[in-house]
Amino acid sequence: MNIRFFKTFCDVVDSGNLSRAASLNGVSQSAVSQQLTKMEKDFGVTLIRRGGATATATTAGKAFYRGAQRIIREYEQMAGNVRSEEDTVSGTLRIAATYSVGCHVLNPLAGDLLERHPKVDLQIEYIKWNNIAPALLSGEMDLGIVDYPEKRRGIEVMPLEQEKMVMVCSPKHPLASRRSISVMNLQDERFVAFRSQTPTGRYIQQMLRSRKVNVEVVRQFDNIEMLMSSIEADAGLSILPFACIARHVSDGYLSWASFHDGATWVRPIGVIRSREKPPGKIEEIFLAMIDQGQQRDKTD
Repeated sequence: MNIRFFKTFCDVVDSGNLSRAASLNGVSQSAVSQQLTKMEKDFGVTLIRRGGATATATTAGKAFYRGAQRIIREYEQMAGNVRSEEDTVSGTLRIAATYSVGCHVLNPLAGDLLERHPKVDLQIEYIKWNNIAPALLSGEMDLGIVDYPEKRRGIEVMPLEQEKMVMVCSPKHPLASRRSISVMNLQDERFVAFRSQTPTGRYIQQMLRSRKVNVEVVRQFDNIEMLMSSIEADAGLSILPFACIARHVSDGYLSWASFHDGATWVRPIGVIRSREKPPGKIEEIFLAMIDQGQQRDKTD
């Protein structure tokens, strides 16, 4: 069980309020509720009694609370001991990413790195996709996190993950109630798009064209936040990585549906670096963390 679940649970009990606990942990109230449901399912007992805006621990919940506090204390002590051993790792790591990839892919990795090695100077820049490879080749940046990574001279590509692409629309849209659709359902729909010059924009354009689906492109953006804002305002629907919209969906601002042929609607994310420059110590640590995470995912 994730150690963060224990902290969330304790915050619910201490504050007596799911919304307050959500705010303390930087997640939505829906996410807190889901965590509580999972813990109760795992233990087979009711831990929190919910009533209106209040939340109180049951008898079993109080026992769980005491145990959770003990686990958190032991974890924090262990983490402190580990950090003291790792404090000798220092230096600078410069990473470039596009905004649509960086926020939900890079931020958790960056958080893990800094938690383990707080003396590292991690510099992250969000730049246009076509400027990332040149920045690596010039030595301006050490690593790049990109969508649809392409092999090119002097650039090494390491696969990171495959993101599920889904139809996204306003909760007011007629397709909002659907959980699965055919891409043909998008025929003649108003469409909010990534600019066609971007890798994701090109991919979506090619996928629609190969299926002979015509959409009415009403707006185009490089910035995914502006794109989602337009969808929320019901300017049109779009196709986006689910990972980018998950928070907006849980908060009720967006709706989504998977495609019947969902296996073909994926966005590959990769790490790229210059072949000409040997990796530094911090770069090797960061890449090893990524590899370890991928190995864990394969065994889960």
